[in-house]
Amino acid sequence: VFGKDLAYKKMELKDLKEEDLATARNHGLFVLPTRDSGGRAVIFSRKPLWSFQHRNNLLRWIWYLAEELLDSDPSVQFKGVVVLSYDDGPYSLEQFDRKLESRLFHFGIECFPVRWVSLHHFFDSKVHEYVLPFLLFMMGPKMRARYRFYPGGLKRHHRLTALDALGLSKDLLPIVMGGKEEFDVMDWIKDQKRKEGLQD
Repeated sequence: VFGKDLAYKKMELKDLKEEDLATARNHGLFVLPTRDSGGRAVIFSRKPLWSFQHRNNLLRWIWYLAEELLDSDPSVQFKGVVVLSYDDGPYSLEQFDRKLESRLFHFGIECFPVRWVSLHHFFDSKVHEYVLPFLLFMMGPKMRARYRFYPGGLKRHHRLTALDALGLSKDLLPIVMGGKEEFDVMDWIKDQKRKEGLQD
């Protein structure tokens, strides 16, 4: 994933390739600015907006986010992170990348520097319902115990009520999910560039 030059050093923005940042530019995967009621960081993902030339591009971006979380708040190591996967919208069987899904679950459970305490998956496509048994098999028993899914048959307000009961209030959720958060990850990346002394 990292190559010999990055295998034993903290990853910085300057170490990422343009292809590694493509998913961020599409607002496909980032950390929300507000923690849940338990003080846990929340990673927000929209799989239809993922963009990469190679699967490693996405894995490097995820790793960078994890290291930045730990740098900004060491308590993340103890509290863990919540993952919100919002995949509502059209989704075809051709978009289902079995190898990538398998690597992500292995990465998240065995290699990730912070713990995934829960994974909430939203979808309204019949294709997602079809591939769900494969996902459940690939994620293994540990992640299955932490996984919750919210199919399209549930009305939006029921979904939001379910999340609120788990400490994920509407205030911290992105607008696309029916929440109130207008976070722009590209503004965050600009701040990171300034922090690292990089040209914008």
